[in-house]
Amino acid sequence: MAFTVELYTFSKKLNSTARPSGSGSSYNCVLKDGCGIMSPVIKLDLGLTFSPDGFNYAYIPDFGRYYFVKEWFFLDRLWYCYLEEDTLATWRDNIGGQSFYILRAAYAHDGEVTDDMYPTKSKPTITRAALNDTLWYGNLSSGYFVISVICKGAATGVKYYVTNITGLQGLNNALMNSASWLQVPQDITEGGIDENLLRTLFNPFQYISSVKWYPFKPHTVAGSSSSSMNYGWWSINLSSGSVETLDTSSYAGTHLSSYFAIPKHPQAALRGKYLNAAPFTRFSVQIQPFGYIVVDPAPFIDETLMLVEIDVDTTTGRGILKILAGGTVVEMRVIDFGVEMPISQIAVDKLAQAETVITGAAAVARDTLITGAQATNVSNLINPVAGALETGASAAQTAITATHSIADGIRASIPQMETKGSRGSTAAFAETVLLITEHYLLVDEDLLNNGRPLCQIRTPASLQGYMLVRDGHVDIAGNAGEIAAVKAYLEAGFYYE
Repeated sequence: MAFTVELYTFSKKLNSTARPSGSGSSYNCVLKDGCGIMSPVIKLDLGLTFSPDGFNYAYIPDFGRYYFVKEWFFLDRLWYCYLEEDTLATWRDNIGGQSFYILRAAYAHDGEVTDDMYPTKSKPTITRAALNDTLWYGNLSSGYFVISVICKGAATGVKYYVTNITGLQGLNNALMNSASWLQVPQDITEGGIDENLLRTLFNPFQYISSVKWYPFKPHTVAGSSSSSMNYGWWSINLSSGSVETLDTSSYAGTHLSSYFAIPKHPQAALRGKYLNAAPFTRFSVQIQPFGYIVVDPAPFIDETLMLVEIDVDTTTGRGILKILAGGTVVEMRVIDFGVEMPISQIAVDKLAQAETVITGAAAVARDTLITGAQATNVSNLINPVAGALETGASAAQTAITATHSIADGIRASIPQMETKGSRGSTAAFAETVLLITEHYLLVDEDLLNNGRPLCQIRTPASLQGYMLVRDGHVDIAGNAGEIAAVKAYLEAGFYYE
């Protein structure tokens, strides 16, 4: 069978759909006996002066197929050209117009799809960011005390007063310097019970049920400031300072809020915002006394701020911490936020008729609060709850091979320490509230030859360049071998050019 073959000098990748432009050098040829259409062998009578050097590609119009030249062989004054069909070039138009599920592409990608192809460098980039606003005072003398007092005029029998350290010492001095506030009738004192005896018979702090310190000023009733306060049956004038009535009209108590500015992964803008999620980014919030909290970075991929809100019930000292991404709560902690001031109270056990020393969880101590500027022995230190180690499960899904893997977004972070909050110490409030961010950098990528994750149904003609197809079932009018060859190329990665 005689026909025409066009020979070319053409450079292209083996897995590319590229075709040579224009016409090649045309020669007449015949088929060697016993060859097929996908791997034909053609005989050319080109004379002794012909040199096949440079001819590495061919097109046979009668077959409508493009071929790579595998080898040239000279025998009996004839040149034999061994060809192998370039199925991608032959069926280029059919491939380009069909829709496929494209996993990776060089010129289009979805930045939210996690890419597992490239490993990270071992040393992270660590940044520490403080809150935009200071939430509380950092020392005892700057804070405020909520004193719960059993007294007259209280609807529930207990009234809550708010004062600073000067007012607290003023109360302590008023109670301890003299017993005159007891208003003992004159005929009793003249009858032999002097003030020193009264001091041994009466505990001046027995009407105080608790004293809690806060690193901020709780909400108070407007216009309630006074230099005196109800105490049991009496009214006491403070020797210094003043007190205000705690506002208990709201469930929320005192609300504190601020935010962190979130640092983005240094490579996210170029490589994809999936890098702003685990395991490439890790968040830890150091916020005492709530503890050291590991925060999932995934909800913050599109956020620029991490909101921090704290609600404190200043009557009980209970505090709730919420960390929010936008308007969604992603972490919550509940602890005893108020620092309880210890006192010893003497009470009578009516059953045993024996005196017992009862140590209150919070109250005013006689030897506490030496001056308005400092205090000693003001808090009971309780060891922090042992740190908990939070470890997630690891999962990764490969598309075709490890070389072309695309994670499905379910990734485990590296084990990271997390601690629960502790109570009972003012020292925790001296620590700076921090957002600690760790970014793991990816190694360099080969975008043109490996692409980035796309995971969309698209046509190759709309994308161009390198791409990787999943389930490359192509619809072409070729034989079984050609269909299988094209499918294998698409699923191994090819270039649409």
